[in-house]
Amino acid sequence: MGDELEKEHRKLIPEPIQSKITFMGHDFFKEQPVKNADVYFFRCTLHNWSDELVVKILKALIPALKPGARVVIQDNGLAPPGTIGLSDEINQRYGFYFCCRCNFER
Repeated sequence: MGDELEKEHRKLIPEPIQSKITFMGHDFFKEQPVKNADVYFFRCTLHNWSDELVVKILKALIPALKPGARVVIQDNGLAPPGTIGLSDEINQRYGFYFCCRCNFER
């Protein structure tokens, strides 16, 4: 992760826990280099890959997992039609389309 990007992300973390969070670049198709962490977090990532490649990504994580470790996946989804305001729904659906137009929602 670039220094400027990390600085921007670090601003979003409450100060009391900043020392407990590490940012790092990683090719998630290769074995996870951080072993025995309590949590592995995938944010807005897996929806961009085919099922076959998502399986490959998650399998690369398995050797690093300790008993009780958690894998947290935060990907965007769409509100059911008609459950939010029309303009919000249009913005959400256009944003999702342009973000993921060659992929699909899981």
